Amino acid sequence: MSTNPVIVKYLIAVLKWPSRLADQNQKALDVCTAINANPTLFPTPTPTTAAVLTARDLVIAAMAAVNNRTAKASARRNASAELLGLMRDLVLYVQKTANASPTFAAVIIEAAGLLVKVGSDRQAQVFAVKNGVSGQILLLAPVAEKRGFHEWQMQNPVTPNEIWVNLPSTQAARTQVNGLTPGETVAFRHRKVVLGVPGNWDSSISIIVI
Repeated sequence: MSTNPVIVKYLIAVLKWPSRLADQNQKALDVCTAINANPTLFPTPTPTTAAVLTARDLVIAAMAAVNNRTAKASARRNASAELLGLMRDLVLYVQKTANASPTFAAVIIEAAGLLVKVGSDRQAQVFAVKNGVSGQILLLAPVAEKRGFHEWQMQNPVTPNEIWVNLPSTQAARTQVNGLTPGETVAFRHRKVVLGVPGNWDSSISIIVI
């Protein structure tokens, strides 16, 4: 039997932000237009596309003011940085939406006018916990034997009385938890169930959400 680790693949939303300001403004417009055209996929964009487009207008105004010598270049840089920050937050929203529907992740990401990148992890040889995108935790475990599956639990907040909440069981040795609050400490544990017989819980792992 091979002992090589399993490679687990997942999809990532990529902004590919241009270097030229004019191209950045067009990119922001294209992404907002795409999201607005798909309200079923993106019902509550965070930040709103209106906020992003307002930031874009401020960049355009700052560019004109600098060209007319009525403002310093720093005003243009500040406006551009604000727009980029909002765009990054919007990409995180799209990523979380895609993560919630992994079967349609590529469709969701492309519908937002973003590029799709394939990421991969080597399957853990022991139970492991790590941060994904902001507010997301990835859980990895050794592959279960045939006819086995995985059970996962979360403790949030971490408390001395150890009240554990069940997460959805999976056939895959990998799952993710979304919508967590950055800065909070959360604990997770895992066990295999083979032929209907639960194994022992792995030692719990605590992590600070980014």
